[in-house]
Amino acid sequence: MSISLKLLEVTQEPLIGRNTPGTEDNRWGMEGGLVLKEGDTVHLFTTEVFAPPKFDNTRLAHWKSADGVQFERVGTVIDRNTPSAEELHSDLPWTPYPIFNEEEDRWNLFYTGYQGRHQEETRKKTKPRDWGTPIIRAFSTTPGREGIGGPYAIEDCAFHGGSASDEWEGNGSAVSFFPFKAGDKWLAFFGCNQFDTRQNVTFIPGLAGSDVLSGPWTRLTHRNPVCMDDRFVENPVVHALGDDDFITFYDGETVHGIAYATSKGGEIWSKEQVLWLESPPTPWAWWLRTPLGMIPREQGGYWLYYTAFDYADFDPEDPTEKPFYHRGFGTVGRIGIEIEKTDG
Repeated sequence: MSISLKLLEVTQEPLIGRNTPGTEDNRWGMEGGLVLKEGDTVHLFTTEVFAPPKFDNTRLAHWKSADGVQFERVGTVIDRNTPSAEELHSDLPWTPYPIFNEEEDRWNLFYTGYQGRHQEETRKKTKPRDWGTPIIRAFSTTPGREGIGGPYAIEDCAFHGGSASDEWEGNGSAVSFFPFKAGDKWLAFFGCNQFDTRQNVTFIPGLAGSDVLSGPWTRLTHRNPVCMDDRFVENPVVHALGDDDFITFYDGETVHGIAYATSKGGEIWSKEQVLWLESPPTPWAWWLRTPLGMIPREQGGYWLYYTAFDYADFDPEDPTEKPFYHRGFGTVGRIGIEIEKTDG
């Protein structure tokens, strides 16, 4: 069985852009996260890079939509002021993934708990353990699926790098964490990077496993690393396609294409494939960044959502614009796709 994507359409206007209500205090827009449909409502959880210093001020936001096109900002679910245990304090929350936990009857929100550089002394005091960057798990205080909007309370460190890392993981483990159900167990992609310079960087994920979503999680050392591409696989999100088939979408640094890979069972993954779009697909999506997941499309197939940089109003002489790999405003768009399965 082989799986491939067919492009059906490209939404020509940004769903969330510079002038969308709710972005008034958001300077650099969105990057990464997850779109999912719960009942009749489409939900987006995303990182907002909202104020200078550029990567020292982020928050995790919740947006929702009745039609998947017109989004309204519901509010901030996690920011640097969210109460937590000292060792789980995060000045730079990043990459939120809400997953419903049947055992707890609550939504679990997994996100990366970076520490801001300007908090160097605080970081030394509040992170006594050699954790690297922790993956933090929060839970919805309202039980049931209707609790998706929160509020969310920080629960524990679900996964971490540092002294727990395998040798191949490099100095960036763990930088994302996406759990998915595979049969009667849970698997999760965790992101790693080996970062010497921006021109010499490798982003490769690994897999972890657990009997339950809340953990504990154990690295699948015998499967790792998972090299869909041998240099750049960032922020993979996974969807089940039935018959034990899975597809993952991720940032493959393809600029004008969507990178993806497939699996039977969730542990062994194919080599990278790319669905190429126009160059660029729209003026506001100059650089396609991170796929946000997919939901069913009314006319058949799926809507695949993504964040992209528009490169507009970008002044390379402005020191607040650094680092340049987040360039312009992070918009949210979508494309219509069909997933084709063929024997062979």
